[in-house]
Amino acid sequence: MSPDKVYRTYGRKPVTLVSLDLTQAVNRLDLWPLDASLLHLGRGLEEVRKARHEQWLRQKAAAPDASSSVVEAGSRKRSLQEGRFSGKARTSNYLTHIPALFHITRLCPLDTQEPSRGSHQEAPTLTKRMRVNARDGSSSSKGNLSPISTLKILSWNVDGLDSHSDEIDMTARTMSVASHIIDHRPHIVLLQELIDFNTTWFRRLLSKFYDFYIQSSPPLPYFVGILIDRSAVAVHGPLVTDNFPNTKMGRALVSLDGEVRLLSGAPVKVHIATAHLESTKSFGRARVDQLKESFSDMRRSVGHSKSHLAIFGGDLNIRDDEVRQALLLPNGSKKVDIIDAWEASGRPKDSEFTWDMRINDNLGIKGKPKARFDRLYLANSDTMKVSPQGFRLTGTTRCDMDEVKGKKRFPSDHFGIQLEMKIEMKEEKVIDLSNDN
Repeated sequence: MSPDKVYRTYGRKPVTLVSLDLTQAVNRLDLWPLDASLLHLGRGLEEVRKARHEQWLRQKAAAPDASSSVVEAGSRKRSLQEGRFSGKARTSNYLTHIPALFHITRLCPLDTQEPSRGSHQEAPTLTKRMRVNARDGSSSSKGNLSPISTLKILSWNVDGLDSHSDEIDMTARTMSVASHIIDHRPHIVLLQELIDFNTTWFRRLLSKFYDFYIQSSPPLPYFVGILIDRSAVAVHGPLVTDNFPNTKMGRALVSLDGEVRLLSGAPVKVHIATAHLESTKSFGRARVDQLKESFSDMRRSVGHSKSHLAIFGGDLNIRDDEVRQALLLPNGSKKVDIIDAWEASGRPKDSEFTWDMRINDNLGIKGKPKARFDRLYLANSDTMKVSPQGFRLTGTTRCDMDEVKGKKRFPSDHFGIQLEMKIEMKEEKVIDLSNDN
């Protein structure tokens, strides 16, 4: 939407935005509450970076073999430089975001309240499991669900720890992710590398359609979350946060149970989980154990007939040989097939690499490593039939709202992964025994 169209739509007289400072421009557009929260949250980004830097140094001390190159080729590399944000930094660039912000808020009016996450108020403790009612919004009751035949899922690492970001860039990238979500309206959204800053923006932009379920009491100021389209999915019970016992990076498996309704009226119980597994090649052993635990969670859910369908996805930082190790069943475990959604969709080459430095230059890494770090896994009961209909990447074009050092950036250093799958209940076979003697 062009600036002139924005002003015509909202009854504003054209002004030369670049001649105004940030406060004046926002006041002229009646966006002051929005901007006030932006500047307040922007100051918190430095704390996130400092905490992440301290945690990174602890990892180096714990893994001497990785000290010279903590992040190797094919895995993530971050410049953990420290720096302060200024409230007036890149003011003119912020003004270019306003038309795009109006475009989004016309579809989804901003919620001016800021729901408390409730997880940073106390000193975090790494207990094994936490159950909390961590929902924002009001979930649909079973009777109000819109029936579906195709379930749509999105998973995306939104790169809240990007060391190249300031509050302006982070806002632009978050708005771009929100725009993708609004355009495609997935029923289930799995997000990784959330921080308080972008989570507040997501809530403001998406709470009209989605309920938010956020990792409980994360030990570091980044976390994962699940967004649920309340018109299509009814959530039963609390959000469960299972902290991985071997994590050095504050990682956890976050899950909930819900229900969707098919066009036939049949209810389908679904178990939904996400995680951001341990990063870097040197933590492969820990990552395998975390993936095993995640697969076991899926098998328990489906194998005990609690759910017809189990979904697990996220930024798993995983390698194929690690997946093969994680798929080995412990003795006595019930056989439940774990389906790789990308493989089940025909292994589309254009959707293979979710972290691809040949295309995505947000991190500015020398060399062009690529990897399929982000994955979606499915498991279904014998009574359920699941047919993937399409697997594709999203966020593969640059944001049109922001520039860093004169270059437009992608919404994240990871591409999002989207899956559409047909779900249906299998017909029960009826055996006629009337002629048996």
